Amino acid sequence: MRGFLILLISLLDIQDTIPALTVFAGRAGIDTPVPHTTVRQEELQSKAVQTSVPLALEGEPSVVSTNEGGTGLGYSQIRIRGVAGGQTTVSLNGISLNGAEDGEVFWVNIPALGKYLSSIQIQRGLGTSACGPGAFGAGINMSTEESIESISAELNAGSFGTVGGLVQAPLVHINKGRGMLTASGAYSLQHTDGYIRNGYATVQSALGLVNWDNGKDRIGLTVLFGKQHSGITWEGIPAEKYHEDPRYNPAGEYIGPDGNICYYRNQSDNYRQLHFQLNWKHSFSSRFKSSTTLNYTDGYGYYEQYRAAFMEDYSDAVTKDALDNSLYVLRSDLSWQNHSLALSGGIYASCYTCRHFGQSWLPQASGNIIPWYSNDALKYEADAYIRTEWYPSKWATIYGEIQGRTVHHDMKGPDEYGQDLDFGRTWLFANPRLGITLRPSSMHKVMVSAALGHREPTRADLQASTGVKPETMLDIEASYRFSGKHFAASAGIYAMEYFSMLLETGKINDAGYVIKENTPRAYRRGIELSGDWKPVEKFTASANLTLSMNRIRRYTAYLDNYDADWNFLGQSTEEYDNAPILLSPSAIAGAKLEYRPGWMNQGISLRAKYVGKQYWDNTGNPDRMVPAYWTAGMTLAHQFKFSKGPSVTVSGEVDNLLNRHYYAYAWVWRAIVDGQPYQSEGLYPQAPINARLSVKIAF
Repeated sequence: MRGFLILLISLLDIQDTIPALTVFAGRAGIDTPVPHTTVRQEELQSKAVQTSVPLALEGEPSVVSTNEGGTGLGYSQIRIRGVAGGQTTVSLNGISLNGAEDGEVFWVNIPALGKYLSSIQIQRGLGTSACGPGAFGAGINMSTEESIESISAELNAGSFGTVGGLVQAPLVHINKGRGMLTASGAYSLQHTDGYIRNGYATVQSALGLVNWDNGKDRIGLTVLFGKQHSGITWEGIPAEKYHEDPRYNPAGEYIGPDGNICYYRNQSDNYRQLHFQLNWKHSFSSRFKSSTTLNYTDGYGYYEQYRAAFMEDYSDAVTKDALDNSLYVLRSDLSWQNHSLALSGGIYASCYTCRHFGQSWLPQASGNIIPWYSNDALKYEADAYIRTEWYPSKWATIYGEIQGRTVHHDMKGPDEYGQDLDFGRTWLFANPRLGITLRPSSMHKVMVSAALGHREPTRADLQASTGVKPETMLDIEASYRFSGKHFAASAGIYAMEYFSMLLETGKINDAGYVIKENTPRAYRRGIELSGDWKPVEKFTASANLTLSMNRIRRYTAYLDNYDADWNFLGQSTEEYDNAPILLSPSAIAGAKLEYRPGWMNQGISLRAKYVGKQYWDNTGNPDRMVPAYWTAGMTLAHQFKFSKGPSVTVSGEVDNLLNRHYYAYAWVWRAIVDGQPYQSEGLYPQAPINARLSVKIAF
């Protein structure tokens, strides 16, 4: 196939000037009609080592980021336009990081990742579809550095017992006539006690880069390692405890022999992950290029919990839920362009294997391990895409692409709930996109696009019901951008129309996964505004605002019914019309002021974030609502430069500057018990004012 494409493209006229940017590796180009923003390396490097990627992106349009532990370490979440993390495609160097079965990215497993990146592109909506599994509401496309150019060491200390550091250095640099060989590496180790009880985390990561480049070929090996040991915090806290003790965490709680409340000391989550990416980029000519990546990811982890009345005789037990998984990926792309046309296409194939297994033992007899369950999973997919950008004139770009996906998922054996998961299914999807960009002048740009996307159910969805169906979304986007000398602004509207949407019910299972169900029609519709003003070189002001309606046309809530002894009696239903989608605020706003005086040459920045009210479930009941909140933060940094020797950068950062008391999200489960409404919930308080200090020495 590659030989045929080479022959075909060689017949085309390639004598004209190449456009400014080639669309490649799943990223949107400057004129691609996909709403996107790019966060550069300079901004990522300015963040503290313990700042997770979601928190680093908190100021971007339509983004809501939260952290359970309150320090940036531990579990972090990101929602874009209200879209959950499992529907946000995350890729690293073009390889998907989303869990093959659950769709989630657990950022705690890759600590200090932001420090290893050259840039991040956030795509809103369906986005481009070249990165394997397509985005289903948002995409985060990350790229690591090709090499580390200088030796540096960074140390951090902050609130809630947070300490950490990072070192990075070039190791090899050989420049011969036939090519250049470089090797470099980085390592990070961090710890926090966390804001809430049991919110501790000890995490480490390492990055290795080896590159050989002769101008025509570049072969690069990227090795990324992450390991974490953290306390379980995903249960949240009951509503009645929120005002009484916002640091309370019920994880591991039990009644001791003397009748006092005790906590199991190793109520923890543990995971290690190792990524190998071997990439070969080849230039057939200045216009015709290829890129091929082989990826292997190895992961193993478990969470350990104390469970009251777990055994058949209602005695307490400690359980261990574990998984051992491997991911193999092949990705290959071809890209060609001239002055009026850019073509690209490629394939993406992956195979994921995982063994889910559980063990239990009595707290007083940890040596007597009892097998609990064992479930094997196999999931593989094969994708192909073709993309074109046609420039019929200097003021217009016409964009089109289509991706085909085939996905097969097998599961065998009982799960942790004792149900047999013998299951096998194959899905076939076609995901097209069309768009146009108009540039009447260098200061004005208009973009319009429409795309259709599909997404298969996750393992947790299938655990709840093997009858769930894939979801479909039609995404329509339109935007206008003005770019002046000192001021730039953009305004966009979007309509994300869902069909058979896999909808979160608000309930979570023991692993923290949400349980979903299909609903015939739902939508997210909104407007996104952003602006940047730079009147002088040392001062910048920026702001963004998203206003949206996120609704389910008709929602049916199913409530379990029990008698006084908790014997199951069946289900009852509640019907809601035009109900709001849970955890989808109708207003999100952010603002930032930056000033770089000579006495603070790395700048002073003030930032603010507003998140409107959002609901715990899909009923719109005001008694189950996260109140609107807003927070502020500040960063100061100064670099001391010496004529001889290293540079020293000292920075300080304060979050929740006004010490606001709030929680950012929640879950709820409702039932009818003995004829009366019953409810259990988990609220996630965010940390009060907290600060960190960082010192970086670079040679």
